[in-house]
Amino acid sequence: MERFSRRTSVHFENAFRSTERSKFGVLESHGDGSCFFHSVVAALTEHYDQMKPADQVRAGRTFRRAFLELMNEQLYANAMHRIRTDLALKNNESILNGSLYSYNEFRKRMLNFRTWADATIISSVALLLQLNIVFFDGVGQKLYYGVDNFRRAREKNLPTILVEWQDRSHFNLIVRVTQLPNKKTQIDRQFFFDRDNAFLERLERMYKSS
Repeated sequence: MERFSRRTSVHFENAFRSTERSKFGVLESHGDGSCFFHSVVAALTEHYDQMKPADQVRAGRTFRRAFLELMNEQLYANAMHRIRTDLALKNNESILNGSLYSYNEFRKRMLNFRTWADATIISSVALLLQLNIVFFDGVGQKLYYGVDNFRRAREKNLPTILVEWQDRSHFNLIVRVTQLPNKKTQIDRQFFFDRDNAFLERLERMYKSS
């Protein structure tokens, strides 16, 4: 499997426990400024890891441009209001400090493929695509950032995506790789409460205590 890397720190293993058959690690994304979008596309696209690197880059950038076209000015204003409300309920409003800006600035940043996704961009993607995105900070060695919504994910069985924040400068998708009895490999890129309830509940408890 291309660009799959194991993470062996104690804290990573504590959060993403391996078993005899299943191992957690990351699908390394392209470091071109759109790594967050590459990570999301990797989560949503079956057999992404088998695509040619150039096709992976194209897919991530196409997704970034498509999301920008979806986000008109009114939708952006609505999204920002919803994000502030959600963060206020979790006493986590400080996350957006310094990263609030106008719709025109949002478009400018999104149009530049080399501009990293910040809290505002990440939050808007999570909200509009109804994704529960949970980050693991590779430097602080803990689960991080408040765009998650475990309650909504549980109630509506929305997909949870796990993302590694590597060196606080790069995003990779965290995946679970399972060796099946028929010797084939299963890669889980998304996690759902109806299937992965025990794992997600433990992750939620760890997140809230971090």
